[in-house]
Amino acid sequence: MRDSRETVPAGEHRIRTSLERHVPRAPADGDDIIRLARQAYHGGYGVYFTSDQLAAMPWDIRAFIEAQARRLYGPRAKPSQQQ
Repeated sequence: MRDSRETVPAGEHRIRTSLERHVPRAPADGDDIIRLARQAYHGGYGVYFTSDQLAAMPWDIRAFIEAQARRLYGPRAKPSQQQ
């Protein structure tokens, strides 16, 4: 399965090797996150909101979404406790 974040020029084929799993992947950027969220939604896998999208929502809708997230996933870790 090809990593959706890699870019290979048209007409070129990248040869996969056994060492590929040891090469670090570039972190996803904001556009990648939105694209993956769109794919998840259209594939029936759920909904993802970025912090910017949440901040732009009316307070009551945001409070509802965040309450559901706490119910499903537990309270957020403080920044010093995140991995």
